[in-house]
Amino acid sequence: MLIDFANSKKEGEQISIYIFNFEGKLQKSITQKVYNNQISISLRNLKAGPYIIRIDQRSLNVKNKIIIKE
Repeated sequence: MLIDFANSKKEGEQISIYIFNFEGKLQKSITQKVYNNQISISLRNLKAGPYIIRIDQRSLNVKNKIIIKE
């Protein structure tokens, strides 16, 4: 999965990404630095279905729904 920040992040800025199932259990946690305004994460170990993704950067916290297909 590729997350594009549309030129809004500083090069090398650290971002934390959390993926939760719909029961609220944390399924995956990633902390990575942004390069070229993008972060690439692997969702290979997650089962198909709906999830909530939370992206934290300093004081900014963004949540969104994602669906992983087989």
